[in-house]
Order: sequence, then structure tokens, then C-alpha cells
Amino acid sequence: SNTGFNVISNSELFGIIPMSFIIMLIVLFIAMWGLKYTSFGRAVYAVGGNSEAAYMMGLRVQKIKILVYTISGFTAGLAGILMASRTSTGNPVVGEGYEMNAISAVVLGATLLSGGKGKVLNSVFGAIVLGTLNNLMNLQGNMSAQLQQVILGMLLLVIVIAQSRMNK
Repeated sequence: SNTGFNVISNSELFGIIPMSFIIMLIVLFIAMWGLKYTSFGRAVYAVGGNSEAAYMMGLRVQKIKILVYTISGFTAGLAGILMASRTSTGNPVVGEGYEMNAISAVVLGATLLSGGKGKVLNSVFGAIVLGTLNNLMNLQGNMSAQLQQVILGMLLLVIVIAQSRMNK
């Protein structure tokens, strides 16, 4: 195994703070700052809220979407590097099924699925709540993975219905 590669996610700052946590904080800070204080961030919210209105305002919607998907791909690649470093393997299906967890965390963080509203930090809190719920269900010991998915799916459905009613 390549110990230099394993250092990426298995080392700690000051012996207590995992390097993967530091990387997450850096990405989180850049995302929060970029969305709040740059014209690109405001354009992302505009396109997410109503792409037709953003186009009418003169924004280059296609270019913004391509940049957002590029950033998404970069962060997914970074997550893949961290996962490969942590597990010392290059398994292509290791993150299979995580997309629903990501969507659930974002919705739990009160980001509207219709777009245009949301905050990065709220999504992080949603991920923490989701992780805590998953951990509690795993600690039950006798709850099947399928039942856990059903419970999380019902929770997501309730939140989406509540959001849609609040928007009306």
C-alpha cells in the first residue's frame, strides 16, 4: 500500500483533528464565501431559483450551469480521493447509494428542491442530523437496512410536503 496516499485522510493535525475534516472545512468555507460574496454565487442562486428569469436578466445560464456541474464533479472527485485514501482501495461502487443521503441532507437543511433558496451550512447541519439518525437506527441492532431506508424516505417525504405547503 502507498503510505503517502494514505496520509491524505488518515493523518491528523495536532494529533487530534483528522485531515479529512480540515479538507471539509476548507471546501465548506470556500463554498459559503463564494455563494455569499461573489457575483457567481448570486448568479447560481438566480439560476437555481428561476433559470428563465436569470436568462432575461442577462445571465449566461448555460455557462453558470456548466461551472456548477464542474465544481460538483471536482468535489465528488475530491471525496473519491479521500475515500480511496481512507480505505486504501479503488472500489468504483464504494459510494453507491450516497446520492439519496446527499439529497436528504440538503432537504433536511431546509434547501428548497425547487431551487433558489438554501445555505451550505444548513446542508451541513442536515447531514449531521441525518448521520445521527442513521447512527441511532444502527445502534438499535435489530433494524434492517431496508426499514432504515423506508424511515428516512418517509422523513424526507414529510419534509418535502411541509416545504411545499410553506411555499404556498
